[in-house]
Amino acid sequence: GRDDILPCAMAALSEDIRRGLVSYWAFEEVGERAPDWVSGNHLVAVGAPQTVPGRRGNAVGLSGAGQYLRIDHDADPAATGLPVFGAESYPIAMWVKGPPQTGKYLFSHGSSTGNNPLLILQTGQVAANQDRFDVIVRNSAGTTPVNHRVSTGVVFDDTWRHVAWVDDRGQARLYIDGEPDPTDFAYTRSGSFPFDRTAVGT
Repeated sequence: GRDDILPCAMAALSEDIRRGLVSYWAFEEVGERAPDWVSGNHLVAVGAPQTVPGRRGNAVGLSGAGQYLRIDHDADPAATGLPVFGAESYPIAMWVKGPPQTGKYLFSHGSSTGNNPLLILQTGQVAANQDRFDVIVRNSAGTTPVNHRVSTGVVFDDTWRHVAWVDDRGQARLYIDGEPDPTDFAYTRSGSFPFDRTAVGT
């Protein structure tokens, strides 16, 4: 089977839908970078990810073998809006398509100096839940308020799924195809989260 994940977004968005967004990566065309249709937060392509057919228009195809997109930024979101985690109330939404697979990152915030802090939205970490959505939130001290909390609903069954992670100061919810997932993702924010790197698929 394939070992890829295809994040995608609809290209035909009205200006009103884009207003207020920090970034919008449509992945209509991926070369050396994936342009941000809202601001200057363009992602740099690593490992030559491919442009492939998406749910509508195109998507970025990631093989899981060193292909990803990233941007380095200041840990203070005042300049670029990144990291969105710094806003405390934020959504991250995407279309995804991929077969069940273990520990493949879809979206992440991290640090250029180490493994702490982390925000990871990924496929399940173990074989028993590799068709589910898995979330990690870890602060700079290595304390993990969310440690591999996994969706109840299936996300990775090789069909297009819309997923939205909505976090309001720790009152976090996951929506799959517009429906709230019953898993309790709520957590208490504690410690510091100096994220200075954002990536899609690492």
